[in-house]
Amino acid sequence: MILGRGYDTKGLFYRFYEVGTNREDANKKKFGISDDNKFYIENNTLQGKPAHKLARNYLVTQIRKNKTYKEKK
Repeated sequence: MILGRGYDTKGLFYRFYEVGTNREDANKKKFGISDDNKFYIENNTLQGKPAHKLARNYLVTQIRKNKTYKEKK
């Protein structure tokens, strides 16, 4: 789940939550909601590494708009 964007020394990034991860570090901070979970645009793709497993690389393959619901009258 992509939840925001920002800018750091590596450039523009999009923060993401890894909803299926419940592992914690030594300070009981959950890896799935880490501030280090960031996607960057590289080679015309949106990709990044999760904080809990830097050897893994995630590649965004689809982006969709949120559903909107009409208010019932």
